[in-house]
Amino acid sequence: MAQLHGKVPEGKWLQVSIASRDELQIELVEAPLESVGERRPVPVPMRVARLHPVVRGFKEQTERHEVSRAALPRAVRILQGLAIEAERRGYTVSSAPDGRDRDMRKRWSGPDDGHVVIDADGYSARLRVSEEGLTSRSYWEQRPAIVGASTDYVSPC
Repeated sequence: MAQLHGKVPEGKWLQVSIASRDELQIELVEAPLESVGERRPVPVPMRVARLHPVVRGFKEQTERHEVSRAALPRAVRILQGLAIEAERRGYTVSSAPDGRDRDMRKRWSGPDDGHVVIDADGYSARLRVSEEGLTSRSYWEQRPAIVGASTDYVSPC
């Protein structure tokens, strides 16, 4: 709301982090220099001959997809455009690492870990690619084992 209503000073950002299970920490920090200036559009290719390694990793990790198969080609093209432009601007693009559960075992979560990480001038942003209203593929793949049902899903009437 502060950003929408112009309450954040020029050259600053609000950085939100999780302080505890039920608390958020909000800090006023210096914005990267480029963000203060003019915003430049990011070109999204209509076709991609060779995927950026991070985008290829995203595409191949089907268990992490939170977009439908129909929307996947578009999501891949958008990520491709972002990755290429980020590197052109001197930023670093990488795959989001696995998080850890309470027992320190590897686990991944879209909301917590995201799909891609872009590091820019000391600021790191995790990007999550999801389709509104769509549950991740891993949820549906694991559901029959959890529920003990068949893989066919019938919508309740």
